[in-house]
Amino acid sequence: MLIALGLIGMLVRMTLWATWTPTSTADTATYVDMAHVMGTLYSSRYLGVRPPGYSLLLLLGGLDFTRIWVLQSLLGVAISLMIYSLAYSQTKSSGWALVAGLAHSLNLSRARS
Repeated sequence: MLIALGLIGMLVRMTLWATWTPTSTADTATYVDMAHVMGTLYSSRYLGVRPPGYSLLLLLGGLDFTRIWVLQSLLGVAISLMIYSLAYSQTKSSGWALVAGLAHSLNLSRARS
């Protein structure tokens, strides 16, 4: 079941990669600015406007939004697998664990962002 969940998650994301493009929102620039600050290790410019976690992901993706989108998609599949594992450990039911993992994996509002 775990392998099936991973394959379904990848299939959903591959479909999205083929049909959608990365988008940015009103706060994207603040995260990009924070990534630039982190990249130069110039900490005196850090104003605490944004937490550094997502900006670090931007840096890991080389500030290339397509690459970042792929990284986010892979993390989404990994999270679905972790949800499956957690649900299975609590219920001992592979069916309910699959439902829990699919609930995350098939939530398209999360998969495309």
